[in-house]
Amino acid sequence: MRTRREKIAVNEAASDYLAFLEDTSKDIRGENTGIFARFRHGEAGKERAETFNRIINEAQDHKAMIREIIDFLEHPKTKFHNHSFATYLLDKLLRVFPPDAIKPVILTSATPTRDQLKNHILHALTKLWEFRPVALLR
Repeated sequence: MRTRREKIAVNEAASDYLAFLEDTSKDIRGENTGIFARFRHGEAGKERAETFNRIINEAQDHKAMIREIIDFLEHPKTKFHNHSFATYLLDKLLRVFPPDAIKPVILTSATPTRDQLKNHILHALTKLWEFRPVALLR
């Protein structure tokens, strides 16, 4: 069931991110860690990851969960730096929605940028959610 995989992806991203904050010498994704990574992503990043994880786990239904993920990825405060929670989340969601799983493929190069990967995930989530406000249907 896809709902379960999406929720697991968020849970794993939060867990990995919080583990990274506890010990910045360990980045299981293979990214180089900088000396200031913990300072940039410390308490605020920890709180954001924990809050988002809780929101996803408490979502009332599949559409609510998908909408929360989309809103998080599109929020202006969401940054996709090497050690940002959003990048951990993007990595996990790419396992649920591999780039070749959705046609037409949005990615245009062999080594896609984070923006291309984010757009791919947003496209996949939007297709699942199929947002159609009632006001627009009239």
